[in-house]
Order: sequence, then C-alpha cells, then structure tokens
Amino acid sequence: MAHSGNYNLADNDEPEDLLPRWELARTIAREAGQATLQYFRRPDLQIERKADESPVTVADRQAERLLRERISAAFPDDAILGEEMGATDGSSPYRWVVDPIDGTKGFLRGHQYAIALGLIADGQVVLGVLGCPNLPVTATEPEGQRGRLFVAVQGGGAFTRPIEDAAETPIAVATVDNPAQATFTESVESATPGRFIPLPFSRTPPPTARVQTTSSRISSTASSIRPSTKRIWSPG
Repeated sequence: MAHSGNYNLADNDEPEDLLPRWELARTIAREAGQATLQYFRRPDLQIERKADESPVTVADRQAERLLRERISAAFPDDAILGEEMGATDGSSPYRWVVDPIDGTKGFLRGHQYAIALGLIADGQVVLGVLGCPNLPVTATEPEGQRGRLFVAVQGGGAFTRPIEDAAETPIAVATVDNPAQATFTESVESATPGRFIPLPFSRTPPPTARVQTTSSRISSTASSIRPSTKRIWSPG
C-alpha cells in the first residue's frame, strides 16, 4: 500500500528531530543523483586512482560536496563522514555517513550505482537511503523509466519509490514457510565476460538453512544477475 512522504515517525516512538533529517536525506539523495547523471556515460570523463587504487571521478567529488553543503546548511551541528572528503566533527548526537557514488565501477561502465546515505544517532544506525538514478522503475521494463529511491528507518520499516514520485511503497523480505525453497544470493566480482570470482564475504547458507534452490550470482558492479551453476544444499 503506497503512502505519502509525510510519514509520522512519532507513531514509532522515534525522536521528533529524526523526521526532518529523513526528509532531507530523501531530497538530497535525489539531487545528488541528478548531479551525477551529467557525467554518466561520458566518454571524456577523467578517472583518477586513490591510494587504495580504487577509481574516483569529479562526479564522486561533486556529489559529495553537494551532500555536505545541504546537510551542513540544514543541520550545522551534525557530524559528517564522507568517502571522498573525510570527517567533519559535530556537536549533535547525529553523524551522517555518505558515499556519493557507491559502485564507482558500475558508474564508469554505465551500469548501476547508488548515492548512499546513512544516519547514526548516539552510535546507532537510525536511517539509510539509497538513490539509484539508473535503476529501472519497473523490473519488467528495463528500458522504461529509470531512477529509484530506497529508504529504511529504525522502527519505521523500509520503503521504495520512483525517484521523481513522492508515493512510497513498503518493502520487506518475502516470507518463506519452507527454508528449502529460499533463494540464496551470492556476491561475485566480474572479471572477464562469463567469469566470476566469489568475494571474500560471499558465503554459502549455514547448514541449518537447508537451502535447496539454485543460488543467484550478483556482480559487485551490478552489471549482471544470473543463476549459479551449482546448487546450494546442506543436509545438516
């Protein structure tokens, strides 16, 4: 059931000062996404290498600068920790954690990426937002309208909406009565076409899960989702 963006966090015993931060996070994720699109799939985009050899571009830095400026203007006492520009201390209980382009490799390949925002209050994560400018609004229409926003708030659930639409729809993990029929997802690094390397944090289900379905492999660059050639199953 869709609802308007005017969700009342007070109904879930959340601090009143979280609501305006929630609204800001959704707004600036969309704005930063729009800012990155002007560099998306540009053949002349210059790529630099950070100390860890990961790629970075002017799009990363411009998006983070926008996020920081908007946060600081609205909540000057909040701390900010950013992927590209480091930490800014604050005096309030809140700390923003921002990754202006989560998935720079996907961005550079013209595939999927996200503007990622997290909000921590007194050491607890209370809010998360992902803005996905290139994600199809409807999965069955990959060439249709693009741009989705995902929001999760502590005690308030998770929601999604088209980036340019205010109506949000609740989302949740599917209920599976029989664990054997659950879908297991593997994260892999795409090396060469058709070849995938499991990432260190990619694990098979615990023996008690008894998952019997074929696992799905998701490239870390979000360029592909495909069934694995192996079945995941444990009799334990």
